[in-house]
Amino acid sequence: PWYQVLPISIVGNIIPVLFIIPVLHIAAALLHKYPTFLTRMLDWRTQSLLRTYNARFAKYGPAFLVVLVAIPLPITGAWTGSLASWAFGIPARKAIPLIALGVVIAGVIVTVLTEMGIKIGDVLT
Repeated sequence: PWYQVLPISIVGNIIPVLFIIPVLHIAAALLHKYPTFLTRMLDWRTQSLLRTYNARFAKYGPAFLVVLVAIPLPITGAWTGSLASWAFGIPARKAIPLIALGVVIAGVIVTVLTEMGIKIGDVLT
């Protein structure tokens, strides 16, 4: 049932963020000290995030992380929110609760849409 799955999915999505954000700071420092292909990938993704979301960040500040994470589409979500928090220099203490709120919102959106789809499917069959 959805009421059992939703909390598990939310917690399962937030737990990696608790590790990604601190490790990203360490990994980025190492990658820039010893450049590799991964350094170019990180820089490319960071520049892409900055180009795409800079205006929204300027307008909404760190709260834009909630929206970025809450939209249940590819290349949005907790992992991208973690990278964006690093790219925009949002401290982990601010970023983690904002990302967690976005995860909860995305989970509710997906759950509602799924349940609506199941109900519509039941009516049509």
